[in-house]
Amino acid sequence: MGNLPAASLLTEMNVNHQLRQRMLVSPLWLQASILTFIFGFAVLGFLAVYIYSQSPPIPDRVIGDDGRLLFTGKEIMTGQHLFEKYGLMQFGTIFGHGAYLGPDFTAEYLHRAASAATDIYQSEGETPADAQARVKNEFNMPVAAYNVSGEFSMLKAAAANGWIDGPRVMMEVLTSIKRAGADIIITYHAVEAANILNGQK
Repeated sequence: MGNLPAASLLTEMNVNHQLRQRMLVSPLWLQASILTFIFGFAVLGFLAVYIYSQSPPIPDRVIGDDGRLLFTGKEIMTGQHLFEKYGLMQFGTIFGHGAYLGPDFTAEYLHRAASAATDIYQSEGETPADAQARVKNEFNMPVAAYNVSGEFSMLKAAAANGWIDGPRVMMEVLTSIKRAGADIIITYHAVEAANILNGQK
């Protein structure tokens, strides 16, 4: 019986401790966390819809000036899936150091295919020079370059902050891609560049 006051005191201390623990998480903090969570996902959802709506159209077929089929929309998507599979989104930037970060699979494929074709033609009795000339003529394919979304975003952000002349830098970027040997440029700048080339603002 003499231990009852001590037991009662310990029970009261335990209850007070539990109450203090419950008060560590404020209802206001919980509400703020929920609102932040909802707002964050709302913004992400909006950006996803906006980016999807701004994505460039993918043609069913791309025809050259001579009427020859260059590639199809299915081939474009196959290339995009390969691009994403190997995480190549950062390979090729406005700073021009993409070659240090990852392989150029198109160039690798063309090199291997051309080497294999040269060996086949030589095995048929052609000289190395004739075989190489034949391969060069047969591999006269247009070169397509993709101006990646990361470059587009960086350029637009810099222009919005007033750091660069957006249209001028955009045309310089596209011109440099053309000078590098691209016959086709796939870019988010397509409409804006076309307007500038046609003398529109």
